[in-house]
Amino acid sequence: MYINMKKILFLLACTSIFWVACTNTKATKPKYLEGTVDVNELSSIDNKFERFRQQIMGHFSNTAQVESGLDLGEPEQEFIITPIFKNRPDEFWVYLEFFSPGLISRPIDQLVAEAENLARKGVKEIMLIAQELTYYGLDIYKKRELPKLLDALSAVKGIEWIRLHYAYPSKFPMEIFDAIERNESVANYLDIPLQHASNGVLKRMRRQITREETEALIVAAREKVPNIGIRTTMLVGFPGETEEEFQELCDFVERMQFERLGVFMYSHEENTIAYDLEDDIPAEVKQERANRVMEIQMEISLAKNEAKIGKTFKVLFDRKEGEHFVGRTEYDSPEVDNEVLVPAKDNYVRIGDFAMVHIVDATEYDLYGKLIKEN
Repeated sequence: MYINMKKILFLLACTSIFWVACTNTKATKPKYLEGTVDVNELSSIDNKFERFRQQIMGHFSNTAQVESGLDLGEPEQEFIITPIFKNRPDEFWVYLEFFSPGLISRPIDQLVAEAENLARKGVKEIMLIAQELTYYGLDIYKKRELPKLLDALSAVKGIEWIRLHYAYPSKFPMEIFDAIERNESVANYLDIPLQHASNGVLKRMRRQITREETEALIVAAREKVPNIGIRTTMLVGFPGETEEEFQELCDFVERMQFERLGVFMYSHEENTIAYDLEDDIPAEVKQERANRVMEIQMEISLAKNEAKIGKTFKVLFDRKEGEHFVGRTEYDSPEVDNEVLVPAKDNYVRIGDFAMVHIVDATEYDLYGKLIKEN
């Protein structure tokens, strides 16, 4: 779970901006929460972060209303808050990690019914967000059933984009790629948190996957879904991370050419697997390593965005900001990914609608375009 300090929308367990998604951390009954926190005064990470932590903890003591109208009850998750999630240079993020004894899947028919209800209200995009999305269905169906869920949700009229977040890479079910390819409403987008690329670090993290297996997975994804956009996150400064292991990560990022990538710095927290390890990487080294990874990714992102100039994309518009309408392609999730900006002076689009946009310019993290007028 990631929190954008600009627009602070935090999502407990498997809530998305549009929809309570497919699995829920284990509790006596499903728990969901959305809310906002005023962070205008948080100008300094060093002396303001504790106050932000207290604000969130205070907010979690209350219930809230989500769009689907579910009764939230009292949240029972334990969580930690880690500062500094870096996705692009002009954003400061924090990382929330929840701990629970297991995962509980929500039945397919229940999720389809909720999607139909949201579609009737005009929702056009839903996200499936879970602690380990690829394990969906294992507890209630005795096998992984994410592809079946995607088939069922794709049949819901009015839902045009279904987006997958936090697909655990170890033992990844390859059938998911087939489901993405055959269902037009499933976005060509996969958020798969890889964390690192050094086998030594991956072993200490207990990720249950090697760099070689990870590379094979990325290659397979691009072969099976040629237009897929892959988002991932990396962690730097994990206990014991040597300069050589960090360089392996940099080489991997350069080699894999991810469409979207964020990096956050390791923070030593109780109740985590790594807590018994020595937090031996100085803060300034963690920051420098995070910067180096993002410098690599900025070059990759710029090249990929410049390759879109002259092409036309379907864009969902989220808001009007200043002199531009701001939207996203199917390769971009809200708040964390690239945006498409269209001048408001000569164009008009209704917020929440799709439109075709011809791209005329690009920066590292934004595309600029003009609307294609319908005849």
